[in-house]
Amino acid sequence: MTNAKRMTSQPTTATTTQVYTQWLDVGNYSVQTINACDCTSVKTIRSLVYPLTLGETPLTSKRCETSPLVIYNGRTYHAGEAALSYPNGSEATVKGDKTRLSKQVELLLATGCAGDINLVLTVPDPYEETQVLVGASVIKEQTVSDMLTTGLVGDYSYIHNGVQLHLSVKNVTVIQEGLPAVLKARRDSHVPNHGTTVCLDIGGKTCNLLVVDDIGDVVGYMSMLGQGGIKLATALQSNGLYRTRCKRANVSVPNIERIMSAIAAGRHYVGSTVAAHWEDLFADELTRWYSSLVGDVEATLGDLDSDVTGMMLTGGNANLLRSLTDAFIPESAEQYNIVALSEVTSHA
Repeated sequence: MTNAKRMTSQPTTATTTQVYTQWLDVGNYSVQTINACDCTSVKTIRSLVYPLTLGETPLTSKRCETSPLVIYNGRTYHAGEAALSYPNGSEATVKGDKTRLSKQVELLLATGCAGDINLVLTVPDPYEETQVLVGASVIKEQTVSDMLTTGLVGDYSYIHNGVQLHLSVKNVTVIQEGLPAVLKARRDSHVPNHGTTVCLDIGGKTCNLLVVDDIGDVVGYMSMLGQGGIKLATALQSNGLYRTRCKRANVSVPNIERIMSAIAAGRHYVGSTVAAHWEDLFADELTRWYSSLVGDVEATLGDLDSDVTGMMLTGGNANLLRSLTDAFIPESAEQYNIVALSEVTSHA
């Protein structure tokens, strides 16, 4: 009785846990995130995850914030650019399938956000139906949105660069990729706020075409797999003159991931072998690539072409095309999608 009195006589204070919003844009070249508890900058890592085999020694010298070592569910993963340093690292990319739940989790944990969060992310087509396994053998159709909103909610305990962290995803919101960018561009008067806007989101592997009408509804969409920056890199890799230069320089023709990294860094060669370059080949290959994209846009628009009042390019490879188009290209095109996602949903 005495103990009970002592407990009830003490003042009680309710404790509440702050739930932050984390915005996530998973691309085939990079994954970008902004967290509401530290929204001063965009965190970016390459969309590469190398799963170490049992007993394999991690490359700790390459461990950093943009290439974190993550230990989760008994497995060790090296994410980011460092994945390319392992013998089979180049095989660990997302490879165009942004909806794979396992990869979403690995890349989510690699961003290093801990605590309680509401997750807001974009996918190319939230309403695309995919097959999911229920139980041991039952397969059912489920939309990508439903799969992610139910599958990513939960608690995660993991080690990020040697630090034990705990993450609890309380809620997941899935938004059509590209739509926040259009809404932000209209709000900021970069494209007309009337008529139809065409947005070409040029990523690493995919190029997504989004057509948004004057009230903000998506009236046209096409995801062109293999038409992103990887198509330009592939054209350079297969160019006969470039391959000859590699042979003369006594180096192997680089893989696609390394060529894409070099292009992103503004270089015309891979590594330090300047003699094996594509500098004089780049402009022609770039023009061919963009002409192909324009043809795809025109074919997709059809009758909607007469309603178009504005066109914009976003994504990590949009900057390459500034000299070839009058369309609106944001100053930081590679971060525009994630910034727009955070701004538009914050003010919704």
